Amino acid sequence: QHLMPIITPVFPCLNSSHKVLKSTLRVLTKEFAQAFRVLSSCSRSNSLSNGNPWAMLLSKPVRFFYSFDIYLELEMSCADLNLV
Repeated sequence: QHLMPIITPVFPCLNSSHKVLKSTLRVLTKEFAQAFRVLSSCSRSNSLSNGNPWAMLLSKPVRFFYSFDIYLELEMSCADLNLV
């Protein structure tokens, strides 16, 4: 049984996360929850950052690829600017 099925959007459709274990799923779920809290905080702090809600998060440079060995890249788009 797959714990976290992520189906690839190309043919042939495959589960790209078939080796996710219960322990890995717990870690991922915890990290996703933390990311949600941080991003929600940024979007609510519009008045604190001179109209730019992302200024708090992106104000200081981070050597990301040197700081983290493992990371997940998400690429998203939105056709409706009212949802951004």
